[in-house]
Amino acid sequence: MSQTQRDEMKFVMLGSGGVGKSAVTIQFIKKEFKFGYDPTIEDAYTVQRTVDNKPVSISLLDTAGQEEFTAMRDQYMREGDGFILVYSITDASSFEEVKDIYGQLCRSRDVGEEGIPVCILGNKIDLEEERVISYKEGEGFAKQFAKCKFFETSAYRNINIENAYDALVRTVRKERNGEFDEFEEVTEPVPEKTTKDGKRSSKKGFALFNSCGKQNAESDLSAFEDANK
Repeated sequence: MSQTQRDEMKFVMLGSGGVGKSAVTIQFIKKEFKFGYDPTIEDAYTVQRTVDNKPVSISLLDTAGQEEFTAMRDQYMREGDGFILVYSITDASSFEEVKDIYGQLCRSRDVGEEGIPVCILGNKIDLEEERVISYKEGEGFAKQFAKCKFFETSAYRNINIENAYDALVRTVRKERNGEFDEFEEVTEPVPEKTTKDGKRSSKKGFALFNSCGKQNAESDLSAFEDANK
């Protein structure tokens, strides 16, 4: 790969409503915690990063977690290069939902035990006193699959957010290179600066998400923003 060549990847956020998917996304993109975010909104973002000294353009779709939107999952699952599955450590049912989603992903992509590039996040570790899912439970599920990473995170305190996305970038790269990806545990946040601030699309998500690799992402976002001023 030449130094000027930029990887392009499509990531999809999946999980139950209320687990903090949008909070994780906003923390990653804008480095801020946003209270009162509308869980029914579906947004697409593009962010430029440098991971392991290699540039990457991430087209990120933050999906709504409400049940009425689950019909869209099959389309997202077929189009994504990598997936962030989020549960709350304070909600056992959200952990079970992540397990179900992982199974749906494997079926939709027709893959077996080798799995697909996924990063599972046990979010809300700032609410430790309300924990019902242990670290070992989350880690134990992820360890079953070679291409699955696991982190416990806090969108509120910005713990392990960048680590998680960077780990998924590495997993996708290894898959594209035909490498076997072993589980690597990372528990402490080691943030890496983005090369450019991400921008939010004001147009609902999948059209922008699906444009990754077809046109310049920054120009695409600017056009959407100009059209909606």
